[in-house]
Amino acid sequence: MQGNTHIRLGRMLADAFGITGIERAAFLYGNIQPDLAVPSHLGEKTGHRMDGHNFGTASVRVMALFYRLRYGCEGASDYFLLGKLCHYAADCFTWAHNENYPGTLSAHVSYEHRLDKLMRTKILQPVVPDELDGLSLPEFFFRAHQLYNKYQPGLERDAFFIRMVTGQIVGGFVEENEFLPECKVAGQTVRQIDGCI
Repeated sequence: MQGNTHIRLGRMLADAFGITGIERAAFLYGNIQPDLAVPSHLGEKTGHRMDGHNFGTASVRVMALFYRLRYGCEGASDYFLLGKLCHYAADCFTWAHNENYPGTLSAHVSYEHRLDKLMRTKILQPVVPDELDGLSLPEFFFRAHQLYNKYQPGLERDAFFIRMVTGQIVGGFVEENEFLPECKVAGQTVRQIDGCI
């Protein structure tokens, strides 16, 4: 996605989940930071242009960020990481960042420009399909990408999955932080302690 699309998506998510103050600023910066870090476009030991933000490489970064945020979001530094997580997740659900995209770099830029226009007009929050409900966030992410690949590639598919996946990710961290039980101890994820409420 284009940088301005990442910022717009970040603002929409911050508004939807009540992220304010310094946490909001950190979250929005995290949403754009991977595009500002030129080495992140190169990928791991591949040297292929744009390889760093394709599904294969970006999904590894998504999993690493899930791990780093396993205790939830507390403070600006965690919200920055959550913003980065949203950036890479959104790129994973952008056809031009997937291995099956047949276009050139110029076509990639054109596709992202058209996606930006669509993301400006489509404001409805998509409903999570039943088959993805109740999964851990990492499992949800990968299962959603499998489902994404079953649909015909295109802008509408991308806009739907980008909003659905990033909304679930942010909601999974932000909303659960509001209701953490007293029995949370170091080493437990939010999902592991659900039973102690």
